[in-house]
Amino acid sequence: MNFGIIGYGRFGKLWASCLKPYGDVKIFNKHNLDEVLRTNILFLLVPIGRFEAVCKRIAKKVPETTLIVDACSVKVHPARVMQKIFSKKQPLLATHPLFGPDSVARLGLKGRKIVLCPLRAEKKWTDELKKLFKKMGLKILTCTPEEHDRQMARSQALVHFLGRGLASLKLAEQDLCTPDYEALRRIDSVVNNDTWELFFDMQRYNPFAQTMRKKMLKKLRELNRKIEKPKTLSGARKRIESLDEELIEILAERMRLSQTIGALKGAKGKAILDPKRETKLKKLHERLAQKNSLSPVFVNTLFDTIFSYSRKLQK
Repeated sequence: MNFGIIGYGRFGKLWASCLKPYGDVKIFNKHNLDEVLRTNILFLLVPIGRFEAVCKRIAKKVPETTLIVDACSVKVHPARVMQKIFSKKQPLLATHPLFGPDSVARLGLKGRKIVLCPLRAEKKWTDELKKLFKKMGLKILTCTPEEHDRQMARSQALVHFLGRGLASLKLAEQDLCTPDYEALRRIDSVVNNDTWELFFDMQRYNPFAQTMRKKMLKKLRELNRKIEKPKTLSGARKRIESLDEELIEILAERMRLSQTIGALKGAKGKAILDPKRETKLKKLHERLAQKNSLSPVFVNTLFDTIFSYSRKLQK
């Protein structure tokens, strides 16, 4: 059995060392692409954002006898890409090792989990890959790409989202702490060893990640409102000041996006004023106003001013 690897980053180096006891491993460089593509099993270990470009590059060169396996941390996107780009005769399987260099360094490889999503491969290939993973001591979990991404939006994307947020707080070791505090610091230290590219890819390419982030942020805001519920006049005023600060920060972000949209419109020769878009937004704002027990007239009047200022920024 021989294996090909395209993508020799942190995980690629780990995976190559894991495969070496079970066959010859050929790692892609600019001189040996054909040799790597002619292996029995080809692992594509490139970042998610570059995955489609790599598939297009090799699609007409890889033999139909080679099993192609990805190891992206999301599954819906690479599964669709591989099924769209490669020949229908090309055997394809999707995987996600639920471990990396850091966890293997701490805990070893044996007993770690790996997800297998059958796509387009004969049973012999699925059995061959399962046999390999069992030899490695891995625990195999089988599911669809959709179910994988739905679960990983909670167990990976959300955890990394929280970890990156914790990193910005620079939580230091201290004498006065609880075990829970140390648990937070461990999340911070583990997820922040991964690259920013991986972080953004798992957030942007998982179709369920955005929903989880929005739910989490909403629940945190609701919890904060309960904590800061005022009981005095001065407390109510402080809460208003805090909300005003948030509103201004959100407006500033909206205006930066308006400037970006203005530049994109200019590059495409589009007019600044888009009546259909503004009508669509007004209808959305009216629905949201009613949902939150606000006057639609008040909300539309407010957004008329915001639209006017946004158009000025876009010019």
